[in-house]
Amino acid sequence: MIPLTVVRRKDVQLNGTSKVLLYGYGSYKHSVPVSFGSAKFCLIDRGIIFAIAHVRGGGELGEKFYREGMMLKKINGAKDYIACAQHLIKKKYTYKGGFAFYGGSAGGTLGSICANIAPELFFSMLLLVPYVDCLTTSLNDKLPLTPGEYEVFGNPKKFKEHYQYILSYSPYNNLRNINYPPMFVTSSIFDNRVLYSEPIKYIAKLRDTKSDKNLQLLKCKLKAAGHGGMSGRDNAITELAEEYSFLLKTAGIKN
Repeated sequence: MIPLTVVRRKDVQLNGTSKVLLYGYGSYKHSVPVSFGSAKFCLIDRGIIFAIAHVRGGGELGEKFYREGMMLKKINGAKDYIACAQHLIKKKYTYKGGFAFYGGSAGGTLGSICANIAPELFFSMLLLVPYVDCLTTSLNDKLPLTPGEYEVFGNPKKFKEHYQYILSYSPYNNLRNINYPPMFVTSSIFDNRVLYSEPIKYIAKLRDTKSDKNLQLLKCKLKAAGHGGMSGRDNAITELAEEYSFLLKTAGIKN
């Protein structure tokens, strides 16, 4: 059983026609907080349902729940996310193609894996500083954060099984000649957690490989900005406005 958090306007009918922003993370035993955020209501007031899929790899249901979404079970998080989406379709919150993915960093891994497995679910994806070239980064133990990731994602330099498993789901390595949804991918040249080369490689290969004509945008910040974006409240609001604007545009909502 995968926990789902859902918020919608009371006057939004469950008739299978609404669009859903489905957030996901599922790593490092992080429990996605369920808290009030006023910014969400610029979407909710326009009829978009906001939801969180609390997938395995997170800490919401304890240690076992976390361990079932890490190492050689990492793909379970994506399976959980897709199962949550299918459940929301069954309950008529939305329809196939009515989802927007929203997530960053390891959440971007989750989203881009889902894009390879079930792209037909999405009308839009927001992949923020996404960890998408998992195998290349895991093979480079000279990067300061890589050795610490071995206990979460595995050590492909040491174990052939880990290499093959990471290769089987790594978003960059599994891009195919299929239709992908519109995407807004962000990065920063100063990000020391997910190097800017990852999203850039990903978007370049995506554009070269995909069969659709959808808009897949890359924004790589050249000014001072870390893994969490630019500092300061005003900059954070500006970045969120860009993300939500892309979502509303791809949703076909003009006001």
